[in-house]
Amino acid sequence: MISKLRVPYTFVTPEDWPAGISGHPLGVWVADQRCYYAAGTLEPERVAELEALGMVWSVQDTAWAEGLAVARSYATAHDGVLLPPATAVWEGYPIGTWAKNQRAAARKTFHNAERRAADETDIPHAGELPQSRLEALEASTRDGAPSAGTSPGNAPSASPTHTSRPAQPCRPPQARSSSKAKTWAHGSRHSGTAGTSSCPPSNGSSKARSGWNRRARNIAAARQFHAREGHLRVPRQHVETVDGEPVGLGQFVNNARRRAATLSAQRRADLDELGMRW
Repeated sequence: MISKLRVPYTFVTPEDWPAGISGHPLGVWVADQRCYYAAGTLEPERVAELEALGMVWSVQDTAWAEGLAVARSYATAHDGVLLPPATAVWEGYPIGTWAKNQRAAARKTFHNAERRAADETDIPHAGELPQSRLEALEASTRDGAPSAGTSPGNAPSASPTHTSRPAQPCRPPQARSSSKAKTWAHGSRHSGTAGTSSCPPSNGSSKARSGWNRRARNIAAARQFHAREGHLRVPRQHVETVDGEPVGLGQFVNNARRRAATLSAQRRADLDELGMRW
């Protein structure tokens, strides 16, 4: 199985690599290849060579696909329901944050569809889920996922329905909201099982539980930032919003770097997985 070729933008090959490839700004070079590919100017031979190495042409699309794969796994293990707590981590992935973001996008999609059906104009499509993603989420769960779109003017249906794509493919579809879709999009978070790292200790002091929750939120913020940016080069003053609450991610990363020698093996492993530069 070919692994993905993900190279941080600032990565430079180590000096102890063979002559001719050491000290090379590989991250910049990979980013340039993506630009050439998007512009259609990258030679077919180079495209084939990079794809053989697992080149990721779109970081955003890859992040979506990875999140969807974990969402399917989570839903399968939870009777087809995709309503994880916001801090849930499943298979090492912040599925709680990912699902929260998709619910927010689904709510916006449904709300904007209702506004357009009421003949409002000039409503931007930014932040909405395209039909393909609505359908993918619906197919991933037994119930409660958003349903696909229909043409403008159709009344909302009580059951999710797949329809053909709209005539204008560049415009996101009008979302068709069912009771199940709205339940999912507006779903309240429950406290069910959510993966190996999502539940705080069931005993011990409130201070210990508070410390666990704080660490879990820091890691969730780091994973959210990495999923969006493709790296963990966080400005020192950066604040990441997780589940509507600010997390001082820049300070957390800086402190973790300074205290690297005293961190637990699990915390180091969590950050190493995200490409932490110690």
